[in-house]
Amino acid sequence: MPTRPYSIPGALLIALVTACTGLLAPAAAGLPFADIPASVAIRMFVMSVILGVLFAYWLPIVRAEFFGGLRRVPSQTLLLPRLLVCLKATMTIGAGIGMAVLGIVVDYQYLILGLWYMPFLAAFTFSAVRRFRHHPATEFVIPSPFSFSFRGRM
Repeated sequence: MPTRPYSIPGALLIALVTACTGLLAPAAAGLPFADIPASVAIRMFVMSVILGVLFAYWLPIVRAEFFGGLRRVPSQTLLLPRLLVCLKATMTIGAGIGMAVLGIVVDYQYLILGLWYMPFLAAFTFSAVRRFRHHPATEFVIPSPFSFSFRGRM
């Protein structure tokens, strides 16, 4: 039973794709912080961290009862299957690593974006680790749209 909510090779692959996209994109020099005053950027950072961290922590453990009667499922049903939580955690870790690489290689502003991204990454991964501590048989999720072969890992 996997206890990690992420895949290290997958995160490294996403990091490679993120870094290559930033290196090859002709608009990579036009980063958003070039035109934003520092006071506005700080306010944006504080608000996005407050709201974004709460959402990132909530997403892996959200229950279907939150959405009311959209689907008739038991109230303790988790919204996201383990496979999607694992995929999202892998993507967030890979994107964070890719931004760090871009910050070192291309421009320091990517490091600012990466630091902006780190609280969300930490909150989502911490919440996913808490969820993955429990055996998959103890949780009921909305049925996965994937075939059984893809669900086998989770």
